[in-house]
Amino acid sequence: ILSGYSDYDYLKAAIRLGVDNYLLKPIDNDELISNLKNAVSEIEKEAAISLQIRQGTVLLRSNTLRRLVTGNISPEELKEKAEFLHIPLDAERYLCAVCSMNRQIPAGIREPFFRDVIAEKSSGRQMAFMDGDGNLALLLIYDEVPEDRQGTQQELEELAEKAVREREIPLMIGAGKLAEKIGQIRES
Repeated sequence: ILSGYSDYDYLKAAIRLGVDNYLLKPIDNDELISNLKNAVSEIEKEAAISLQIRQGTVLLRSNTLRRLVTGNISPEELKEKAEFLHIPLDAERYLCAVCSMNRQIPAGIREPFFRDVIAEKSSGRQMAFMDGDGNLALLLIYDEVPEDRQGTQQELEELAEKAVREREIPLMIGAGKLAEKIGQIRES
């Protein structure tokens, strides 16, 4: 805060609001510059920490989903992590699909596309993650029982078309059967 008031009540109120510094007029330019540099440094540190947290959350979600589809997570652990990671456990149906690219396509092309899909589909009713074989896996979550698989097929075809349109690479997609409960996803 930059103020012309040196009243202690103003200072107390500023501290309650979490103000980093309280500068009085007339301003000392060196002190102002120093305070601004410190504020910028703090903002940059907070942004870096926020990025690390987001990346860690994506990694934890991918690991949890990979363990879910392979049947390597207990119901108790899944419930705990699902709450934190916003993985719906109460949907009507679940379906798992695997997206694969030709292994001859360089990782520098394949992996950025998969990362983009994971970032785009990291919450809500579609969740993307890397499976143990380097393929992109999708967990599709349905609030209503789908009448047929046509809507699902269309979603997956759109993803394959996006891979060709944006990266000029063919994407092969295989979808499992609908699972009634989250614990049955392994069968999908």
